[in-house]
This record gives sequence, structure tokens and C-alpha cells, in this order.
Amino acid sequence: MENNHSTTPDNHTKNLTTPSPIEEVPSDTTTNPSGYPKKTGIALWIKISLTLLTLILLGTSFYFLYWIRTPEYSLNLIRASVKQQDVNTFQKHVDLDNLLSHSFDSLIEAQIELDPKINAQLVKGMAFFAKPIATTALKGYILNEISTSKLERKAPEPTDKKSNEQVVNDFSKKSGFASLEFKGFGSTKTDGDIALVEIELFDKELKKDFTLLLKMAKLDEGTWRLIKIENLKQHLVEYSKAQKTKE
Repeated sequence: MENNHSTTPDNHTKNLTTPSPIEEVPSDTTTNPSGYPKKTGIALWIKISLTLLTLILLGTSFYFLYWIRTPEYSLNLIRASVKQQDVNTFQKHVDLDNLLSHSFDSLIEAQIELDPKINAQLVKGMAFFAKPIATTALKGYILNEISTSKLERKAPEPTDKKSNEQVVNDFSKKSGFASLEFKGFGSTKTDGDIALVEIELFDKELKKDFTLLLKMAKLDEGTWRLIKIENLKQHLVEYSKAQKTKE
């Protein structure tokens, strides 16, 4: 009788020579020293990097969109428009009529406060008639200064009793604007379409800090327009007293 066990492999030998599908290991799951699959680790870092990049781009976009709608951004536009001789941008962001009108009144009020001997009623009466002529002439002078280069500007006629340039220079000396240096922006308070922006200034000659409070109105597209210097009278008085103290 033949022995059937001699020709048929036993179960143990079969299991060793023919691995089951469950025991097969995919070729793309080799591991790094940390124990995580290499491809999985790379994919994870790519996802993290893309996520961080997206957040940075979103944050930058949000900041830019926010910044261009701030009063400070519009003030920088005004400064740039003067340097670039861009009259249209300047007039868009500066209400020159209202600014000059308020500045004229502040100058008269400051002079009255600084000199008690002045006849206030007489000065105000004279200023009432002089104001329209003075502000109109100064507006034309300022716009002309912005729009033309130094080489294109004509010298004032020698017959002029007091040219607009002299008026501007006198005001610059009294206000300190000729020697004040811009330090930066202070606090900003916004109430609807009106904003009050602090401008920090420093005078080298007096070695003193000054703060101007600018009042701005919001335009339809979201930028802002300068309408007046809220504390100009107080600034003129303070600056004049500082000059006298130094003398």
C-alpha cells in the first residue's frame, strides 16, 4: 500500500512557501527613522506649508484692504500728491476751501488771545471783509505751488505790497510749520464718517513736541478727506508762547 503522505506537502510547508495576501507589504510604505511612512510625512508637510501660506496671504490681503481705508492712508496720499505735483489727488483728499477758512479764523482768534491790547471787535470786523479775498488768493497760490516745479514758478512782482508767498511764509513762521518735523501718527478716533487723527510733530529749534488734531470726512469709496485742523488755534498760541519762552 502506498503512503500518500510522502507525496503531498504538509500544511506547515504550504504556509511557509505561499504567503497569504494579508501578509504582503506594499512597496511604497517604507518608513523613516521616526517610524512614519516617508510619503505620508512629506504630504503632511506640504499640507501644513500650503495652509500657512494661505493664512499669510489672507492676512496680508485683509491688512491691505483695511489700511487703504484708514484716515492715515489718505494723509499719506496727500503728502505724496504734493511731492508728485498731483493736484487732482490733493484736491480730492483736501477740502482746501474749508481748511483755509478755518485756518484764517484760528489765526485771528490766536492773535486776539496772545495780545490782550488788541481791539477784538475791530480785528474781527476787518477780518470779515478780508477773509474771502485772502482765502481765495491763498487757494490759488497753494494749488499753483503744487502743480508747478520750482523752475516754472515766477517771482512775485516787486510792486506787490504783500505777495501770497509772503503771507504763507508769515503763517508758516507763526505756526512753526516751516520747522516742524513729522514724527508719526498718534491715536485715531472714528465716529461714523468723521475721524480725528493725531499728528505728532517735533520742532528742532524749540526742542519741543507738538500735536495737531486733524478732522477728516469719509468719502464714498472709503478713503478720507482733510477738512480742518481741529486744534489750530490752541497750537498757534502754544507755539508762540514756546518761542517767547526760548527768547
